[in-house]
Amino acid sequence: MAKNDVLKSKPSKNDNDDPLKPINNLTKVQDMKQKQKRARKRGKKPVIKFAPGELKQLVLAALGISLVVGGTVLISPNFPIVMGSLISMINELKKEKVPEYKISRVIKQLAKRNILSVYRIGDDITVEVKDKNNVEIIKYSLKHLLDLKKNQVWNGKWFLLIFDIPEKERIKRTLLRNLIREIGFYQYQQSVYVFPYECEDEVSLLKKIVEGEEYIKYIIADRLENQDALIDYFNLYPLSDGRLKVVEAKSCQEAHR
Repeated sequence: MAKNDVLKSKPSKNDNDDPLKPINNLTKVQDMKQKQKRARKRGKKPVIKFAPGELKQLVLAALGISLVVGGTVLISPNFPIVMGSLISMINELKKEKVPEYKISRVIKQLAKRNILSVYRIGDDITVEVKDKNNVEIIKYSLKHLLDLKKNQVWNGKWFLLIFDIPEKERIKRTLLRNLIREIGFYQYQQSVYVFPYECEDEVSLLKKIVEGEEYIKYIIADRLENQDALIDYFNLYPLSDGRLKVVEAKSCQEAHR
C-alpha cells in the first residue's frame, strides 16, 4: 500500500478533509425531558441519554473487546479497527443505536489524548489503539465482558481472586484492588474478591496488567460461608428449576459506601 494511501487524520480547515466530521450538527437542548416528551408525541424515538462519561466508557470498552482474540480475553497485537465495526460494538453494548456524531466526537477527544489514532485507508475510516495495555481500555472492556456474563444462569459456584502482594510492591496492589472493584467483583475479605461466573481469562489478563502473576490466585468454590450476602449483592433470585440467575448487579461504588 502506498504511503499516501494511509493518511493520519489531522485538524483541517476544510471540514471535508476530516474523517470524523460529525454526521449531524444538532444543537444542545437545555431541557432533555421536554425534548423526549415532544418526540414521543410526534411518534419519534426519544434522544438517548448518557450518564457523565458513559459514552467514553462504551467507546473504550468496544475498543478493548474488539482487540480480543477468538472471543477470549487476551492481549493481542494492535491492528486497525474499522469505524463501522466499532460503532456496531458500541450499539450492542448500549443496546440502543447511538448517534454516530456523538461517537465521532468522543473518538476525537481520545485521539487528542494520544490514546488512539484515526486513519483513512481507502474508503474506510479506521481506529488504532496506540497502547494495547492501556489500563482505561482494559478496565472498561473487562467490566462490560463481566456484565454480559451476568445474563447467564448461575451454576451455584463462586469464583475467587485472592492476592498477597508485598508492601514493597504496594503500587501494584493498589492498582489491582482498584481494578477488580471497578469491574464488578465483591470484596469478601481484605484480599479476597468474588464473582459468581467463570472469569479465569479475565483474571489472567489482570495478572499480566499488574505484572503480579506470582501473587494472584484464582480459586473455584462450591460454597462460601455467609454466601447469602453475596447472593443479595449480585441480586440473584431463584428460578423455577431451583437455579439462580443474575438480573442486575449493584455497582461497587454503592457496595462500598
